[in-house]
Amino acid sequence: MYDCLDCRACQTACPVGIPIGLMVLEARGAAQVTANPDRGSSRFARARRSLLHRHVFGRPRRMEVPLVLTRWLYQRTGLQRLVRATRMLAVVPPLRRLEAWLPELADRPWRWQYSGAGERIEPVGPARLRAAYFLGCFMNAVFVDAAVATAEVVRRNGVEIRTPLGLVCCGAPQTDAGEFDLAREFARTNIASLEAVQAEVVFADCAACSGMLKEYEGLLSDDPEWAGRARAITEKTVDFSELMRDLLPTGPPLGPIERQVTYHEPCHLAHAQKVTAAPRAVLAAIPGLKLVEMTNSNACCGSAGVYNFRRPTEADQLLDRKVAAAGSTGADIVMTANPGCMGQIEMGLRRTGSTQRVRHLSQLLLEAYEAGASVAGPAGPPTNGSAIQ
Repeated sequence: MYDCLDCRACQTACPVGIPIGLMVLEARGAAQVTANPDRGSSRFARARRSLLHRHVFGRPRRMEVPLVLTRWLYQRTGLQRLVRATRMLAVVPPLRRLEAWLPELADRPWRWQYSGAGERIEPVGPARLRAAYFLGCFMNAVFVDAAVATAEVVRRNGVEIRTPLGLVCCGAPQTDAGEFDLAREFARTNIASLEAVQAEVVFADCAACSGMLKEYEGLLSDDPEWAGRARAITEKTVDFSELMRDLLPTGPPLGPIERQVTYHEPCHLAHAQKVTAAPRAVLAAIPGLKLVEMTNSNACCGSAGVYNFRRPTEADQLLDRKVAAAGSTGADIVMTANPGCMGQIEMGLRRTGSTQRVRHLSQLLLEAYEAGASVAGPAGPPTNGSAIQ
């Protein structure tokens, strides 16, 4: 079961709709009570799983300070260039792989840039919608520029954004490891936080997060107290690309981007959510931008949660195919919509010396808005005393 990517491509291919990917996760849950070559049943293994899934991945804001220190003490000092040039981490394969994956970090996490906002970001112009932004842990602390772009393009479309402070991990890493009880605990916490802001729509710019939120109904279907509440959140949830597809026709004008882009489809978007048309529709709305489809755009890049660390050889084979497919298009930009995919593909492009750059859909949209002839409101993230209350 741990050899499986859980990319859900089998669900897309299955003619009768058997949820094979979910069955794989259930099998991993059953493996918790037995010896497993990957996970083990020792006290140390259980403690390690608890540390990672409850106290690290489960509390996203705990990642902020360590990553800020990594930025200032490792990347900005030049130590990272030295480490990569000398390959001094070759003797510690897991650490070497983590370092190779690490993208350029921002000076401050998303939450810090919007400090003082509380839970509310004001729209540009009259509000036409209130939306809850499920801020994923990696979008907040690792791919900060993409998360800032998400907030900015959404609010430019007249959306009042609520970002509940009580949110915890969506539960995707926990279900991926078979930790279903912990995932249910997190789901209940998130449902209560999202209910409190009374949003009409819930969205995420991380495909794993939006996919997991859409599975809350099934996750809590046997819980009489929470089943209905989970269903309500699931029914409100959309991916960022779906939200923008619906907002663009009546939003501010998009300016031209005269470049070529190719699109890698995240597994949790294309297969788990069956969302394939919305990202392409958004790209098509940007003047001058040309989409060049890559071969097997919906094939996994090898990230797949922590699969790239658990099965590095197999993950690298998938990554090499993805990078080759992207390179063959001649596109300037590889666009995707999931942080795991962004980090994985960036690592592959660096390894080959490619000049292609990875961008989130929100970053392309923000560039197009800023290229527009008239864009209402300030550019960049709002600051205290202006757009935020």
